[in-house]
Amino acid sequence: MRTEQEMFPLIEQWQESGLTKKQFAKEHNIHEKTFYYWQYKYARKTTSSISKEQKASFIEIQNNQSTERNLHMEIALEKGVTIRIYK
Repeated sequence: MRTEQEMFPLIEQWQESGLTKKQFAKEHNIHEKTFYYWQYKYARKTTSSISKEQKASFIEIQNNQSTERNLHMEIALEKGVTIRIYK
């Protein structure tokens, strides 16, 4: 039986390979369903460890008191996303 220590590095190699799961499994002599199983386990483990590390954070929101079109508040987020709240 394959182990996490053996399979997780292979899952990471597959992610960077550009191959389908089926192609990668075949090239590495892994039964396709076995590969899908370990990919699922890898995804669950890495997702849950990311969730545990994330913490809520808050930022101060300033009210600009703009009168332009009754704009009450504007919130600038990352990547150019802006939220505007009108009266």
